[in-house]
Amino acid sequence: MLNAGGVTVSYFEWLKNIAHSQLGRLNKGWQRKTNEVLMEVLGIEVPPGSHLKEGPNEKQIVYTALKEAISTAIRDVFAKSLEYNCSMRIAGYRMAIERIAKCYEDAGIF
Repeated sequence: MLNAGGVTVSYFEWLKNIAHSQLGRLNKGWQRKTNEVLMEVLGIEVPPGSHLKEGPNEKQIVYTALKEAISTAIRDVFAKSLEYNCSMRIAGYRMAIERIAKCYEDAGIF
């Protein structure tokens, strides 16, 4: 589990390289405009250059995505460990094997 964060962030980097763009670049303008309209409606004055007005930077996007990925994985493994009354380690192995079996099945190998 200690290396899971590094592996997950490497995956995000790989996705970014495939798309040949920075994370969040595609929706950054839309996010900025949405934030500006929302702050105007609420009457909030935000200084220029504030991250509230500009939207998240790449580092914030990666940290948020990593937190979500790891949290979801932990919840799934914990639920599987309760379902089969086993340790989280065994539950993680079981989930991995089930996912591999599903991929093989979908590919018509089984």
